[in-house]
Amino acid sequence: MRNTLWLTGIVLGFLLPLCPRAQGQSDGPAPAAAAPAAGAQPFDGQLFHGRIALSHDGNFNDEDDWGAFPVVIAILDAFGVKEKLVHIDFNNITNYNDSRFESEMNASVLGAAERYRIPSSVLKNCRTDLAGAIRSVTESVNASSAEDPLWYLLAGPMDVPYAGIRAADPAKRRFVYCLSHSVWNDGFGRKRPIEGCTKRDLIGLGIRWIQVRPGHLLAPSTRTSSTPKQWAMFQWMQDSSDERLRWVHSRIQAVGRADVSDATIAYSLLTGDEECDPQKLESLMEKKRKLALPGVRRTIRMEAENFGALENAAPVLAGRAASQSLSVRAAGASKGAIRNRFHEIYAARSGRHDVGIRYLDAGGGAAAFALRVNGVPQGASWTASADDNAWKTHTIESVALGEGDEIAVDITPEGGDRGEIDYVELQLRSTAPGVARPSAGPGLAAPQAGGPPQGSGERQPSRY
Repeated sequence: MRNTLWLTGIVLGFLLPLCPRAQGQSDGPAPAAAAPAAGAQPFDGQLFHGRIALSHDGNFNDEDDWGAFPVVIAILDAFGVKEKLVHIDFNNITNYNDSRFESEMNASVLGAAERYRIPSSVLKNCRTDLAGAIRSVTESVNASSAEDPLWYLLAGPMDVPYAGIRAADPAKRRFVYCLSHSVWNDGFGRKRPIEGCTKRDLIGLGIRWIQVRPGHLLAPSTRTSSTPKQWAMFQWMQDSSDERLRWVHSRIQAVGRADVSDATIAYSLLTGDEECDPQKLESLMEKKRKLALPGVRRTIRMEAENFGALENAAPVLAGRAASQSLSVRAAGASKGAIRNRFHEIYAARSGRHDVGIRYLDAGGGAAAFALRVNGVPQGASWTASADDNAWKTHTIESVALGEGDEIAVDITPEGGDRGEIDYVELQLRSTAPGVARPSAGPGLAAPQAGGPPQGSGERQPSRY
């Protein structure tokens, strides 16, 4: 076994390029070409804009993908978009492997492909054809355009996606959206034995990153088990007249707990709803009810560590008090900043937002912060002067934002307080009159123009 792992490591060393962090490189500004085409939205309830790629592990560390992957395929089937699949890589933990895990993941992927008629040509097993999996990612990226973007759903480590995207045409990467929901998959888990690429490495390639909520509502379980009451949330699958759903339930049972949280990514891509739960899956898959799709998202959270450019700043593990357990801290005594272009799915193309910046009021100093949009200051700057080591939110109201605008937060360290930001959260107040915006889905009205007067102040962050 040791010789096998040693040989595998040598082979992977040739196939997987080192991530910038592994080579001691730091994050710099995102490439100028990173902004995708304006107005690209995935789904309008009937037509899907672009193509879909999936990335899963399942061969080591956690069994959850054995159940989540079939649920993802069932979601795509229920929405009528499975034909948009152009690439699926799986068993993608490349430097470790458990043969039992690998066998179970193979059963889930091949079983789902057979039942939902997914062509074998898009299936790429990283344990048997890693080079082919990477090449398939590259080809999918190179086929991307403003008219045909790639939506890459990442439910495993970043190494294979990084290798494939890095080998692709840099001019094509701007049409790739990478979606993830897991701090572990993103490369920042506390007990993570897989040392490799992180989402920062992918962001540095010029793709557009979309962070989805963790998906706890689809994981009614502990890390190792679920109670009978929690299992009952998925009983409708086992009782379904659809043999495929009964089989999906059997794959969740193989996991040993009711955890299909990875499926949150696919549901969010197609609805804009980041709070999928078993009841919503039942309405979609079993009851086949037509879902009300959102017109525009009224709340959008932009994690600080996902900003395209981190200037004299770096991500740090901040514990559960921080969203995604990560924050961004100035790297030294010099001034830092985070900058990002506003390109979020199901967002208003133009409008006024209340912008809340969550920051740490650390002890030993009074760091200062300031918000800019396209280089123009928004509201007054503020300082973290209470020295109580508490997370707080400073809100600047009624900020005009349009698609493609650059949002920046300046960080000025002072004393022992280096300045630390968790996220920037946008609350839509009104859309701009006469500006085209995504149409409202069935049963939902688009927000109307007009809103309260400008101002700024402190408030508690919304529940995430």
